[in-house]
Amino acid sequence: MKLGCGTASFHRKFFSGEMDIFDWMVVCARDLKVSGIEISDRHLQSADEDYVCKVKRVAVDLGLTISALTVSTDFGIADDAARDKQLEDGEFAAQLAAALGAPILRFSAGRPEENKEAQWDEMVRCVQIMCELAERDGIVMAVCNEADEDFIQTYEDIDRLMTDVGSEWLRLGLNADAFGSDAEGLTKSMFYTVHVSVSGNSRGFDCPAFIRTAAGLNYRGFVCHRGEGAEDEAAAAARGVETLRALIAG
Repeated sequence: MKLGCGTASFHRKFFSGEMDIFDWMVVCARDLKVSGIEISDRHLQSADEDYVCKVKRVAVDLGLTISALTVSTDFGIADDAARDKQLEDGEFAAQLAAALGAPILRFSAGRPEENKEAQWDEMVRCVQIMCELAERDGIVMAVCNEADEDFIQTYEDIDRLMTDVGSEWLRLGLNADAFGSDAEGLTKSMFYTVHVSVSGNSRGFDCPAFIRTAAGLNYRGFVCHRGEGAEDEAAAAARGVETLRALIAG
């Protein structure tokens, strides 16, 4: 396993103007000393070619792997035009991931506005399109599971989606905390997992047990700290990263 940090850990600092993507990368490399970073598209200040190339170059200079780009998509929107816009955003994010050199695009299947079962097939169609678009750029699509109300919450949801979409370009961007105390579902979900995020703030989630399980299953991808809602984001990120580092080291 490799240790990373996500931009979400410093969300308020980005939006208050205290930090930009380059400041954050320096903190990740020199202070947190992680190997990789997970970037959310909303924390990038521009999609211009020069800016994106600079982000990629600075990451290389600092010895950081861009493990994944994350985009917020929602295929549970009932309005057809608004849902099509989500597909456009997803296609652009896949192109952006390719430009950054990120092999994985983490995305959300979304939250059904009306009825999960009634909207399931349309959500699957959208994910299939996303996989076809991403394949052109050689980007692996990693759907994220969520704790409440989303299409993808349980192992059964994950397994059903993988079967229904039927694409070798679809995998799981595991939000480990979202499983709470469901250790069995979490373990089964590792079969599809190519990227892991851990916030450490979820009910019933046993992080030490999860890291032991992931190691036992020979998971070799990134485990990224993704802090949420901390009063002092920098201090919380440092604590979270050190906890994960100690667990991974055994």
